Amino acid sequence: MSTPNAPDRLIIEADGGSRGNPGPAAFGVVVREARTGHVLAERGNYLGEVTNNVAEYSGLVAGIETALGINSSAFLDIRMDSRLVVQQMLGHWKIKHEDMRRLATLARSLLTGASASFTWVPRARNAGADLLVNEAIDARGAVSRDYDPPPVVRAVSSPESGEAGAGADVSGGGSRGVDGGVDRADGAGRGPVGAGSVGTGTLGTRVGDAAGPGRPDADAPATSRSGVHGAIATGVGDVDYDGLGGEGADVDQDAQSAVPAAERRRQAGARSHGAQSGRYRSLTRARPTTVLLARHGASSMTDAEEVVFSGAVTPGPPLSPQGREQAGALGSLLDRVAMRGLWSDVDPPIALLTSPTLRTRETAAAVGSVIGLEAVPDYSFIEANFGDWDGLTSEEVEERWPRAARRWFTDPAFHPEGGGESLNEVYTRLKRGLTRVVESYPVSTIVVVSHAIAIRAALGVALGAPAQAWMRFRLAPGSLTAMHFWPAGDTEVLAHNWTLLDD
Repeated sequence: MSTPNAPDRLIIEADGGSRGNPGPAAFGVVVREARTGHVLAERGNYLGEVTNNVAEYSGLVAGIETALGINSSAFLDIRMDSRLVVQQMLGHWKIKHEDMRRLATLARSLLTGASASFTWVPRARNAGADLLVNEAIDARGAVSRDYDPPPVVRAVSSPESGEAGAGADVSGGGSRGVDGGVDRADGAGRGPVGAGSVGTGTLGTRVGDAAGPGRPDADAPATSRSGVHGAIATGVGDVDYDGLGGEGADVDQDAQSAVPAAERRRQAGARSHGAQSGRYRSLTRARPTTVLLARHGASSMTDAEEVVFSGAVTPGPPLSPQGREQAGALGSLLDRVAMRGLWSDVDPPIALLTSPTLRTRETAAAVGSVIGLEAVPDYSFIEANFGDWDGLTSEEVEERWPRAARRWFTDPAFHPEGGGESLNEVYTRLKRGLTRVVESYPVSTIVVVSHAIAIRAALGVALGAPAQAWMRFRLAPGSLTAMHFWPAGDTEVLAHNWTLLDD
């Protein structure tokens, strides 16, 4: 049964998974309006102990049923990160497992007379469905959420464009100092699911139908079953939702402020990826991994009048009252940059990593509450280890080890007494950590809460600069630094030392 004014094209993002194979398992489904990317329904359910593949097929069946319940005549754009399921549903691979064969038969029967396509997408582009899988497993139960039609987005264009001007309404939006040796409050340097389509998948029509406005190409090849078509990916393409707020779209911020973080993340992922003015362009067609590096808010040591070496010792000092305010402002800034589409080429984050010190974990908790992610400790992004200098002021270090502190800042191979790290070692650690993040989260946005020297080293990695250069960057408490990393090694610095107060 279709709802009034139901969209004639729907995107189904389906996934399934088990913790163990077989093991406790669930499926997750997100159904979107194709034109805007707006989420219409979410489904998930705990399946007991089954295999990953059975869970994935269960998600496919649930996704088709949910979408047809919204509009039984809609074209279904089905996206999954399981190559096996996509290849089998396209008839390229045989299905041997009895339970999988039964579910595949059910899916095909549901698609009888329907128009549909199957596209494989990377796991990072199926994050919404994956979140629902984990939610259902954790709850050992069902998830069922339906969303109202999207609020009005006012399309604004220049007079020269000849297109919709101000006041034209279109559907869109959604319902839903230095840390350590130079730790100063001013940050003075001493010493930026939705599901991305993959390849060029062919959209199908009902067998015998002619193409019409808003319909797939009539010349698209058909399989022998119900007009189901598709393609397996060879490379990651741009997000292909039609027409959601690029430049000039004015979204109702009051309506958006009440939308849950996970839904804002999905909505933001649906925006078009228009080019940022003056942005660096990789020589490859690949899209980058975006790393949003956030410096923690101020601690008592950051607020101290003298320079204090506050490094990798855990737990370390907590945030000061000012630091807690900075952490809250940082969360708001990340919400604007990555969740509300301030930058068109920065996707919503799918992971939040943090240095394990107390000040970074407290900052990450404040950020995570805004962007809807739970922080995961990662020692790659901890502050420099100052050895015996940790907790001492620069004057105290000078008294005990004359000229040692100055040498550490000027000689990148010099080690602080007591097993501390040299700047070269901090650089190497950050390079390894960033390489692992890019490999683990391809074509995704990751938030990392870290420290001033560690973030400076990351800037050095991105710029290929020596320590004498990257140690000169200023990074205030609660500031944001954004970078792009391409698989081929290209890099771009989008912003550095940005705080909400700067905007």
